[in-house]
Amino acid sequence: MAFQNILPKKREELPRPPAELKKKGKKKFEPRRDGN
Repeated sequence: MAFQNILPKKREELPRPPAELKKKGKKKFEPRRDGN
């Protein structure tokens, strides 16, 4: 659930749309966003 909390904040920072993240694999970006 914490992932949803940082989603909106990171979405603005990331140049690519959220749709692309889902295609590549949300789980792959989960640890990166949490660690960032």
